[in-house]
Amino acid sequence: PTKHFRKSQPGSPDYNIQIKNGNDEFNFEEFYNEQQTNTLTAVVHNGDISFYLFKPFDPLETLL
Repeated sequence: PTKHFRKSQPGSPDYNIQIKNGNDEFNFEEFYNEQQTNTLTAVVHNGDISFYLFKPFDPLETLL
């Protein structure tokens, strides 16, 4: 399911979030290929959670 961060700014969200069950058969390459650049993905495996965001990170952009 796609979830949106709640934020005060109007307009569409900057990111979508998806949650994957890492306990199932998990094909990382397939997951990477289907990933959209503005989707934050949380992978849950044995109670641990990892976050992936396949988007170029520009530290200068975050400071502006």
